[in-house]
Amino acid sequence: MAQRNQTIVLVVNRSTQPLDCMSDGQPITVRPGYKLVPDIDEQTGQQKLSPANKAPMFKVIGAAPDGRVACEPMTVGAAKRCRRQHPVMGTEDPEIQGSADFLIAIPSLGGAAADYSYLEQTDMPEALDRSLLVQPGSRAVLVTRGRRKLPKRGSSGLNRASVYMPELYNPNGIGSAGMR
Repeated sequence: MAQRNQTIVLVVNRSTQPLDCMSDGQPITVRPGYKLVPDIDEQTGQQKLSPANKAPMFKVIGAAPDGRVACEPMTVGAAKRCRRQHPVMGTEDPEIQGSADFLIAIPSLGGAAADYSYLEQTDMPEALDRSLLVQPGSRAVLVTRGRRKLPKRGSSGLNRASVYMPELYNPNGIGSAGMR
């Protein structure tokens, strides 16, 4: 089956890591648009060290051979699907769907999708920015692993692989007095 829109656009991976995507069942790897290079002191010729912890310092440049940002050709449909698969975690407004920042940019589409400045993934566990919620602590519940009570085989018709949830036996609360 052919895609409707075969227009080719250039996409930019805004990070320094390759991104794996899936489009129409085909795996796609978007190469990094940026890379880290050692930050060299021009006077000494040595790599600069951070004054705080003496760790080596790096600067970000484009990953193309001449220092420009690297781009990948892709169809418009595949580019949009790949973009949606890589939001920057912790950046989406809970009231506005799709408002997150994304690691893949499509400059030819314009708007928010056109921004291809350097950006890395965060360590947040979800796409939503919980600081924008009215009561951020009350809406999140930590689910811990607990032991489930399974009925004996034959007593309820469930086997040992089933999950026992009593509320599912009568979800609407219909009485069974006259249902014989």
